[in-house]
Amino acid sequence: CQSFKASWSDGEAAGHGWRALWDGTEDVGGTEGDRFKPASWWFGEAWNKVHMLFGPVKRVLPLTKKSSDQKLGSLKLTRYAIPDDVLSSSDSVPHNTIYDQFGPDGLANLTYQYETDVFVSRPHFLDAASVLQGSLVGLHPNPSLHATYLDVEHTSGLTARSQVRWQMVNLLTNWGLPVIGSTLSDLLVLAEEA
Repeated sequence: CQSFKASWSDGEAAGHGWRALWDGTEDVGGTEGDRFKPASWWFGEAWNKVHMLFGPVKRVLPLTKKSSDQKLGSLKLTRYAIPDDVLSSSDSVPHNTIYDQFGPDGLANLTYQYETDVFVSRPHFLDAASVLQGSLVGLHPNPSLHATYLDVEHTSGLTARSQVRWQMVNLLTNWGLPVIGSTLSDLLVLAEEA
């Protein structure tokens, strides 16, 4: 097989026995985030948007370009992140009605995917509605710690660095746990007798 040349089109590369790493990714509308079609073959510029099949959410998520000034050693990287509208309510983003996102901004509804009341959000409800952030004591949303991003080397299309941060949120009601005692004093008496 002849040495690969970046100037080849996809057809020329195939004619010389080279197969692109990204072949077949269009079938599912994205990749698992480890690689993307190299942007250098598209006028040498990084893509403005790429798509990733994200397992826990069971959806293909768009990732938008946030910056092209990231570095890892001598590698020039483009940072992609999940846009806020993915976690927005259907009131804010009407398209999210198809995902039953009728709650506050900052939650993705996964009830149908998991067949139970499950939601996903950024950790500490980063960038979520104030009703969510104010619902718990001890939350400290920090973008540098809690944001999800992929840094992609656009010549090869390979992800060189990533930070994936999510929190699962479950609605728990009536667990059906047995009642041991009706009051705290009943529990203390049971503990003393044991």
